[in-house]
Amino acid sequence: MQIGETPMNPDRDPDLEARVRQRLRAELHGRRPTVDGSTVRARLALRGRHRWRPELPAARLRLVMVVGLVLIVITGSLGAGVLAGLFSPTRQAGSGFSGACPVTRPDPPFIAPSPNPASPPSASNQLWYGSAALWTALGRNGEVWKLSDFPVDTGGISQKIFWGSAYSPGSGREADPAITVDGTRLDGQGSFRSGPFGANTGNAEWGDMMLVDIAIPSAGCWRITGHYRGAALSYVVWIKADRAASPSGSPPRQVGSAGPCPVTRPIPPFTAPSPNPASPPSASNQLWYGSAALWTVLDRNGEIWDLSQGSGGQKTFWDSVNWLGSGRESEPAITVDGTRLDGGGTFSSGPRGTNAGNAEYGDMMLTGITIPSAGCWRITGHYRGAELSYVVWVKGDWPAPASSSPGG
Repeated sequence: MQIGETPMNPDRDPDLEARVRQRLRAELHGRRPTVDGSTVRARLALRGRHRWRPELPAARLRLVMVVGLVLIVITGSLGAGVLAGLFSPTRQAGSGFSGACPVTRPDPPFIAPSPNPASPPSASNQLWYGSAALWTALGRNGEVWKLSDFPVDTGGISQKIFWGSAYSPGSGREADPAITVDGTRLDGQGSFRSGPFGANTGNAEWGDMMLVDIAIPSAGCWRITGHYRGAALSYVVWIKADRAASPSGSPPRQVGSAGPCPVTRPIPPFTAPSPNPASPPSASNQLWYGSAALWTVLDRNGEIWDLSQGSGGQKTFWDSVNWLGSGRESEPAITVDGTRLDGGGTFSSGPRGTNAGNAEYGDMMLTGITIPSAGCWRITGHYRGAELSYVVWVKGDWPAPASSSPGG
């Protein structure tokens, strides 16, 4: 027996096994001898002696299939968890929304270019969000506004939105920037649009910023988008419905088809320079609003004037570092005009005002105005090249007679 040969089985026919070996050698050398039935049976017997199992590949296939299914289940579970983490923040969008509101978080934050502050004041818990073309300030965990934080009488949600842009020449050269803001509700029907112009405000901590008053028709999950000089920036906020949109018996005040009246709130407040009082008396629930060039006083929650007992007469108070004071400029050249936002109507006062004041408010310019009708009004003061606008809601049941003139 040669090395490498399989030992003979004494129970088998030696001639048969010799023929099998001859057959195997012939196959190795490319010859194809005739195969009879006994040769096939012998080959099967020899293969059986080497434990050849034709069912082994099928078993391996079944094992591979089982392992693949397990991997698919595990991968799917992990993927679902990742997607849930990305698109399902903990804030639920009110009682009519089955999903979660994907509020925008400023991550990563935007670093504003000089001379703007690189980031908002740390105490504000906010960060810049956007790009050099257009940015805004958002809460670190996203913007969540409660309906109870807004004035009840307007029947809606008025809010101030602040924007910065490297393309803005600043408040000194662009007092009314051509910036618009629109919104679309993501968990229901609704939209709004403001513009075509905004205002501006700022201080040392926030820098010089553009300001837009918006009016959101209802609570819910909203995408807000700003547009300025070809740039656009969107983010998502959640307005939590922790009370009814308007009190019983007080229907919402509509601004055309856009929503409720966007009354202006003094946020951030202006801190007046010395010798003026830094802020109004705390008991008044008022704050200064504007800039050193021109400021006024507004209620913390926005101005809502109930003039139903009169004919539209109202006094407005103003101040400026450029005003010489009541002793040297008793009749300042200040004018005030108004435009109705939810219907037709305008008014204008001037060309001069008067003055008034006390120890708590300081020395201020005073201008009397007469508003022709109830409604949503933008009031704008003009003094020595400076302008300041704010929006008020005027309640009442007149209009005033057409011959009315500005009050004193």
